[in-house]
Amino acid sequence: MGLVCVALMFLESVTDILPDGAWFWLVTPARAVLVVGLVAMAVVAPRRAAWRTWLDVPLLVLVLTSLLASYGRADSMAGWRWLLTEVGFYYLVVIVRRTHRDTHRAALVLALTGAAVATLVALQQAAAQTPTGFCRAPGAGMADGCEQPGALVRVIGTFANPNLLAAFLLLILPLAWLAVDEWLNGSMRLVGWVLVALAALALLHTWSRAGMAAGVLGAAALVTLLRPYGLRLRRGGVLVIGGLVAAIVLVVVSGAGIRTHVWGESLRIAFRHPLGVGMGRSGALLDAAIPGSLQFQHAHNTWLNWLVEAGWIGFLAVLAITGLVCWRAWRSAREGSRIAAACGAGLLGIGMMSLADHPANSLRIALAMAFVIGLLMSSPLSDTSIRAGLPAVLAGFGRRPRAVAPLAAEVPAADRLPASPARPVGARGVPDEGWAPRPSNPWAPERANPVLKGQTGAYEDR
Repeated sequence: MGLVCVALMFLESVTDILPDGAWFWLVTPARAVLVVGLVAMAVVAPRRAAWRTWLDVPLLVLVLTSLLASYGRADSMAGWRWLLTEVGFYYLVVIVRRTHRDTHRAALVLALTGAAVATLVALQQAAAQTPTGFCRAPGAGMADGCEQPGALVRVIGTFANPNLLAAFLLLILPLAWLAVDEWLNGSMRLVGWVLVALAALALLHTWSRAGMAAGVLGAAALVTLLRPYGLRLRRGGVLVIGGLVAAIVLVVVSGAGIRTHVWGESLRIAFRHPLGVGMGRSGALLDAAIPGSLQFQHAHNTWLNWLVEAGWIGFLAVLAITGLVCWRAWRSAREGSRIAAACGAGLLGIGMMSLADHPANSLRIALAMAFVIGLLMSSPLSDTSIRAGLPAVLAGFGRRPRAVAPLAAEVPAADRLPASPARPVGARGVPDEGWAPRPSNPWAPERANPVLKGQTGAYEDR
């Protein structure tokens, strides 16, 4: 039941398949699905330890500070309830992945399906030149405006605007690539590569400058994180960090159009309201503070928008979440987790785009982010201490870490033994993520599922 609810919530983020109106009181179909999933998983895994993750404390702080800033304002409380929905979906993904041993495959199938649906709708719009209300004028500046000669139609796919489609593809495309690489073969694999290539083409047809730049850095991050050792790590690290620094400098030096005025006014609002103005109210305050006909929905920077709406304490909680997610992606990728590498690359791409935009202001993008972060934060890890391994990383940058005994699917491809008939595998011989090898296996001890049987192991975050 939990896995079905995860699938429905993810497909809601892709196509908005659930009705938006409330059935009764504040219960919408999406919230009803989420509650059913959480209750079902609470029955399966009632222990509190099964639900713990690294993000528990900063998420709690963010929820409480957002409640404090939003309390008493009907519009802000609606935004706060959707924040609860996103946090609940994150925990649903975490507990489902820990208790269902085939969730690795299911998550990749969902990612490939979501990317294919959004991509095909977008490319149909590009082929038919369907007016979407968004255009980009050709030339070096690529200014907005459908009235200019030769303007290029910007596709929106199943979303409300091109930037949201670009953000979704940046987030999900690495997982879709991993689905093709691990679970398809023969003619099916060829079709999968065609879908991935079409998704990249759809990203191009959004004509999102930040999206295209983030796509290049996300691809570089994926190649680096898949085997983050030695020369590849150093080159990839320099490319990714250099790209991020260059993007930040370019945004600041060029003025980024009206965005510099928005950022400056956002900081002034944050200093006037240190406890935050409430969820969803940053756009209205910016409209009142900045003269002109332009209207704003957010601060055009994810972290700055949280600073305005949730206050300084909420801003620190978001920074903590960002740092912990980055650290978990790095640690899991170093131990051979390919799904962690894909999640990290996707989150890096949307993170770069979030420097000059706030795609997570859309509930559907926020749900997709909760899906990816949940997969990442529940990925098996040999040592769940946040500080573990940091001195070794700093002292031996570029060297392979000391060998550990991860789960079967987390062993680097070069170190895997040939699959046996008794071992459940995918199309390319990659074992199922949750499979626990028998004691006769020479390279890994037997591991029971700690969530279900109360034993310690790689599935549990402490």
